[in-house]
Amino acid sequence: LFLLLLIGGGFAGYKGWEEYQKQLVKQAPSLEAIKFGERPGSGILLEVGGYIVPRTKVQISPQGAGMIVALPIEEGQKVKKGDLLCKLDDSAAQADLLRAKATMQVQQSNLDQMLNGELPENIAKAKAAVDSANAAFELSRLEFERVSKLRETNGISQADFQKARAGLTNSEQQKIMAELDLKLLEKGARQEVIAGAKASVEQARAAVESAQVNLNNSSMFAPFDGVVLEKNAQQGELILPTTVIKSLCVLAEMGNLEAEVDIQEREVARVKVGHPCVVIPDAYPDRTYQAELARVQPQVNRQRGVIPAHVRINKPDDLLLADMNCRVQFLRRADSTEKEVPTIPSRGIATIDNASVVYVLDGEVVRARKVATGRTITDEVEILDGLKVGEVIVLPGEKPL
Repeated sequence: LFLLLLIGGGFAGYKGWEEYQKQLVKQAPSLEAIKFGERPGSGILLEVGGYIVPRTKVQISPQGAGMIVALPIEEGQKVKKGDLLCKLDDSAAQADLLRAKATMQVQQSNLDQMLNGELPENIAKAKAAVDSANAAFELSRLEFERVSKLRETNGISQADFQKARAGLTNSEQQKIMAELDLKLLEKGARQEVIAGAKASVEQARAAVESAQVNLNNSSMFAPFDGVVLEKNAQQGELILPTTVIKSLCVLAEMGNLEAEVDIQEREVARVKVGHPCVVIPDAYPDRTYQAELARVQPQVNRQRGVIPAHVRINKPDDLLLADMNCRVQFLRRADSTEKEVPTIPSRGIATIDNASVVYVLDGEVVRARKVATGRTITDEVEILDGLKVGEVIVLPGEKPL
């Protein structure tokens, strides 16, 4: 409905709201008129601003020290799970691993020798030593008996007798030592000695695993399919234990995006997890993305009176970037019992003396009327009071009223 109104006289002598309300519009360009309360609702329950963020974003940080010898990534590059992101010089780590493996092999050999016992050749040698010691002892005993008889008849000197007795004692000791050596070889190592050897093997094995971990930490791989958002180092850069570095790079899963928003505390009861939404990026206001409320944090920001929430975007595309500004519209459910407040286009609202007014058609003239406004949803404003259903509202054309 288009009306051609003549607005004349101007506003000379205007002295405030009461006088202005009596002014008749006598001349104006073509204007648009709508009936209040008879337009279809916007279907938008709530609209908030926010940012588009990846559901999964990780910082890849070094776990060791060394020079960066490979950094085959660039910002914006897509990577697959398992792709190399960064490699540090691992020559020292490889040497440590070889040293640890050699030590473990020595400890394992010692343990195996204890568990398996002496070689049969060594036992046979010990038995032969026992036989030899027994034979020597028997000869010494016979010789001592012979010398003892001769001494009784003074057939030999006292010195020869003492020499024969010393020989017998020495051969007896040799016999005892040979028998003890054989028993030790046949019995094997003591249990506590074996336990100590086993502990040494486990200690050496742990050292091997630790060296392997250090070697593995020299290379960092992508934990999932994603996009490199930040690159904070360069090839050839030296990473020292004292170097303060937040991350080598930042990786995000751009196929799983969300809108991060803050919902006013007074509005949170109007939505719940699974609520249908529409995400509109500021960079592409003509594009909309279907979404749904995924998570609401169970804590209120007391300083701002808001509750952080995350809206899952169902089918994101390559146009959406991390930290992009967006608007999120929570749609009115079909089964909603909440009464929808009538709205008019925001361009139909004017401000006079700090009051919101609309222009209502009264017969053949247009009069300004104060109204109470509610929320602004996109380009629509809720009218809480001041208008009746069916009244004709005049909207400005190219020029403001």
